[in-house]
Amino acid sequence: MQKVVEYSFRFDVPKGRAPLNSKVKVTLTVKVNKTISFEYFDLSASWAIRGLNKYSKNEIKVVRLDQNTTWTAGETVEYEFDFIPSGPISFYGKYMQIIWFLDTDIELSSESKRQLRSEYLSQFKIRKTFKPDFEYDQEKLFKVVAENPIYDCGHFESTIKTRTNPLYWIVPVAVFLFSLINPGKFIFLMILSFVGSIIGGIIVLKNRVGMGKFNNVKFEVRDYDHDFKELLIHLGAIHHKISQISFYYDAQEEVTDNRGSYSQKYEHRIMKSKVLKIVDVKDVCQVRFSLKANNVPATISDGDSQIHWYLNFKFHFKNGRSDIRSERFLVRLN
Repeated sequence: MQKVVEYSFRFDVPKGRAPLNSKVKVTLTVKVNKTISFEYFDLSASWAIRGLNKYSKNEIKVVRLDQNTTWTAGETVEYEFDFIPSGPISFYGKYMQIIWFLDTDIELSSESKRQLRSEYLSQFKIRKTFKPDFEYDQEKLFKVVAENPIYDCGHFESTIKTRTNPLYWIVPVAVFLFSLINPGKFIFLMILSFVGSIIGGIIVLKNRVGMGKFNNVKFEVRDYDHDFKELLIHLGAIHHKISQISFYYDAQEEVTDNRGSYSQKYEHRIMKSKVLKIVDVKDVCQVRFSLKANNVPATISDGDSQIHWYLNFKFHFKNGRSDIRSERFLVRLN
């Protein structure tokens, strides 16, 4: 069955790949197969995140192309439209997608709606009778790309927080619970719990850092030149306990599915940088790195669908132990 109207979109960029933050011109051609009248005809450029969850449309630009007009069967009408795609680049991941699209929106006149409803009823197309404008609305997908991407995280400082080994709490918690069952031995068990906590803590710390205290480690990222960032890790006195530090950054898509009776989180790594190693460990360690990626979006936090970047550290201690930490940081794409 022939469509009532046929739309075709022509972009002024190759293969409809719109460059980020650059003006894009679009020519919309409408081939009219059935005469209709409408109150308005709009075209919008938008992006949205789709995946496991519902999505909301983020409109970049909406233009009223025409209003109070009649399209006559057999004629062809052209409209011009331009916009600047300022937002995230297109992305098709494992659990989420970032899509860009042009979207038409038409409001038919009352007379045209009555005519269409009558035709749909005679053809037993019941669903279309409730929204006769549906056939005139169309979505055209296209891609937004960063031709010469420049990723930036600015200057920031943070702290790599230490974690208490859960083994440290096993002895005192177990003793306390046992004391509730045997209250007559409460005092003895509390003393035993206190002594066990101290001994357990000493053992844990000795195994981790050779009787040294691994304080919360401060780090700083700052601009070095146009292409490189500089990472400073402030270790302080503990640096003589560490033989080597490994460092890399990565980006992950993180989606929380809330459709069932309980939520479930899905994660997938999008990219991983080259691992850099610091073998000359000092109280303040310095390493330079370039923040680069290929077709990876910057940081996005849109409800249950997110993309985050992480700095990842692995501290190798001279006693053979190691400690892995990850810190989230904000990345922008220019």
